Amino acid sequence: MNPEVELSPLNDNEPAVTPMSHDSAPSTPLYRLLMTGGGLAAVIGCIVMLGWLLAMPSLTSLGQGLIPMAPSTAALFIAYGGALLLVRRSTCNRRTMLILHSIFTIGALISVALFFLSINGVFLSAEHLGFKVMGAVEGSPIGHMSPITAISFLLVSLSYLTAITVRQSGDWRGVTAWWLAIVVIVAYVMLILAYLFGTPMFYGGTFIPPAATTSLAFLALGFALLALAQPLAWPGTVRNGQDAMRYPSKVLLIVFLLLAAGIISAGYYYHRKQEKHYLSEVERQLSSIADLKMGELLLWREERLADAGLFHKNIAFANLVKSVIRHPGDEQYRREIEAWGIALKSKRNYNRIFLLDAHGASRWSYPESASEPLSRYVRQKALESLRTGRITVADFYRNEISGRIYLSILVPVFDPVRASEPLGVIVMRIDPEKYLYPFIKRWPVSSASAETLLVRREGNAALFLNELRFKKNSALNLCVPLEKTEVPAVMAAMGREGVVRGIDYRGHPVLAALRKIPDSPWKLVTRIDIEEVYAPLRERLWITVLLACAMLLSAGTGIGFVWRQQSSQFYREKYQAELKRVELEERLTRVAGNLPGVIFQLQLRPDGVFRMPYVSSGLEALYGVLPEDAVRETSRMFAVIHPDDLDRVTAAILESARTLSAWHNEHRVMHPERGPIWVEGNATPELKPDGSVLLHGFLAEITERKQKEREIEKKNSELERFTYTVSHDLKSPLVTIKTFMGYLEEDIRLADEARIKQDLGFMHNAADKMSQLLDELLELSRVGRLSNPPEEIAFRDLAREAVSLDAGRISERGVAVEIADSGVVLCGDRSRLVEIWQNLVENACKFMGDQQNPRIEIGVDGCGPESLFFVRDNGIGIDPRFHSKVFGLFEKLEAGGDGTGLGLALVKRIVELYDGTIRVESAGTGKGATIFFTLPSAIKK
Repeated sequence: MNPEVELSPLNDNEPAVTPMSHDSAPSTPLYRLLMTGGGLAAVIGCIVMLGWLLAMPSLTSLGQGLIPMAPSTAALFIAYGGALLLVRRSTCNRRTMLILHSIFTIGALISVALFFLSINGVFLSAEHLGFKVMGAVEGSPIGHMSPITAISFLLVSLSYLTAITVRQSGDWRGVTAWWLAIVVIVAYVMLILAYLFGTPMFYGGTFIPPAATTSLAFLALGFALLALAQPLAWPGTVRNGQDAMRYPSKVLLIVFLLLAAGIISAGYYYHRKQEKHYLSEVERQLSSIADLKMGELLLWREERLADAGLFHKNIAFANLVKSVIRHPGDEQYRREIEAWGIALKSKRNYNRIFLLDAHGASRWSYPESASEPLSRYVRQKALESLRTGRITVADFYRNEISGRIYLSILVPVFDPVRASEPLGVIVMRIDPEKYLYPFIKRWPVSSASAETLLVRREGNAALFLNELRFKKNSALNLCVPLEKTEVPAVMAAMGREGVVRGIDYRGHPVLAALRKIPDSPWKLVTRIDIEEVYAPLRERLWITVLLACAMLLSAGTGIGFVWRQQSSQFYREKYQAELKRVELEERLTRVAGNLPGVIFQLQLRPDGVFRMPYVSSGLEALYGVLPEDAVRETSRMFAVIHPDDLDRVTAAILESARTLSAWHNEHRVMHPERGPIWVEGNATPELKPDGSVLLHGFLAEITERKQKEREIEKKNSELERFTYTVSHDLKSPLVTIKTFMGYLEEDIRLADEARIKQDLGFMHNAADKMSQLLDELLELSRVGRLSNPPEEIAFRDLAREAVSLDAGRISERGVAVEIADSGVVLCGDRSRLVEIWQNLVENACKFMGDQQNPRIEIGVDGCGPESLFFVRDNGIGIDPRFHSKVFGLFEKLEAGGDGTGLGLALVKRIVELYDGTIRVESAGTGKGATIFFTLPSAIKK
């Protein structure tokens, strides 16, 4: 019992011994950490209370838009922090300690109650402690304790209450208290980092998130509890009254990994939030540009159609067209129509104005100086326009003569007098290079990869209508099959709208906004390379990574410094321990050399090689091998083990090493002078840090014991069988005879001749049964002791002889017997071999039951020593529960049967005499049975 952590019963005014009593004077680091952590938590609680009192939200939340600490939470921090300030050296009496314990117990109960209320959406106004609290932050009501905060208060209470119940340093309660403190520290390091990175956790969720002030206070409480539990969890940290802070290396590694996980998680959350916000902004900008472009394109189309509307169904213009066509040489009419053309051409969008007659022939154009003729495609569209009588748009097309790309607006003109008579078509040809393509190409901000695409569906492909930024001569030439659904242009052509990700015509990943242009076959795609989108994010990512690395480096440096301090102390102690170990080893070696057995160490390395680090001098007497030879070459020790036992010994050692279970083995050793002797070995395995297993054990000779065991076992076996027979099966007929002898006396006295005859019959039956049992017991005892000279006999001859001996029972029952054709020849005691099949056939006939077509099949599978013999019937079968008992002495399937239960036992003994095995298979009652057996020693090679 360590006095530094023992709580002894004291009077109310006596000083109580606390976990910090004897090992943490006011000058030690642990004591200072305890006081600092507890005091800081209490101060934070007081500041928050002051913030609520003065209506200063910045004191309760540390920032605008952040959740404030609830008044109830602040009150618990003041209570917990103040309680930890009182846990100090020799100043707490029993009454004070009881108050401290009550604070943490009541706090735990309050936190549990508030946790269940909060997760069920119940918020008590009592949590406000009289302060006026209203409002919410991202949907979370303020002034109420978070469920996470409630769980954290419970962990803090459990850590303290577990620590103060420790009776001995290093027990599980001290370790539990230490780990609970670590959990609180790591959790709130992550929460504080999330606040520092601007991505507070759990905001906008289904429950109230912990406040920033709450996270700071819990971090302080966590370190205070760590200082309280440290000497209880790791008693090695206290030595000669000095706090050495010797954390085990594994614990330091775990702490570092947890801190690293917190730092990396916070950095990850921050970057993910920044990425989400940035991508949302990029998508919004892309959508805005797409909407702007779509609106301007729609306006442009409406303006062009409005221009066409000036000519459509215009009576004055129709009369002018009629005059121009009928009087082509009249200069007055030509000047008038040319005035119309000049007015239209001044709008910059039109490349040339044509007048076609009703047959598609050009009758006038402006400007006339242009030599480029009209496309055949437009002439066809003109005739179509005359047929429909509507304004027609000849969408983007390529002039087959010049190769230039145009659009045309076609306006049909009809005779104003005879409205059904077509006069001609006004063709307003548009050159997209003048205005439309430059407008589409313009991007409102500087970008290295952004561009706008205009596409339309052309059969089973998406056709690009404008010149692309990164592919020359692409307008009306480049198309993408509709099967490539990952291409944004294909998505747009298929009618999809919105912001999408895909692969562009260059094979680059892009972010694109898709829009349909109403009342047209056009689809608009505004796209930008994903790489350009993510370029600013990569820069931010590197900043985040560098900051996280700096924090990890700081944490690693601090923990590394502590580890280095402890390592130096550890190796000094290890050196002293090594000196003592060497001295003790020398003493044990002298003791082991005088023992009447062998002490050994056997090592199994990860590569499967055996090595013997140590073996005592008794090995030479037991194995005939010098100890130094066994240490140098372990195989020499295994070489003297009996060949029949070597595999079993090796397998047992390997299994012990694999399962780390105790090794026990009895085996024979071929001693070079004494011949075969028996040796017993016992060992306990130990897993070493390098992955090898070291067995510590003892070997002793048991030759004399094994001889006595065999003799006793043999005698016990014979005695058991005989005793069972005499006490059970022989007693039953005797009881029957004795009983009916009494009846016989009475019947003789009464001169009842019929009853006398009946009594004598029962007595004769009992005597016959006893005689049969004695004969079979005698036969069973002869197996293995008396035998005839071996002779060769074919399997079929053997089976036929056995069947002939059971011919009466077979004929009586009407059983069909089938004997398989096999060339297997057996060599052995003919009568014993025949007895196997005779008993099995007799047994099968006996248990045919009510089978209408009884059948027995005798056969053999395979040849040579592996031959598997079988006798199969379709009788009453055997319940699987009795399969393991059918070959036992006096075992009978029917308690009232006429057998003795020795037939199958006799078969089993004969089979084992020839080194064979026997088993039964049956699907169950009424489904027949098959007896399988082998006779390896009886098969002629």
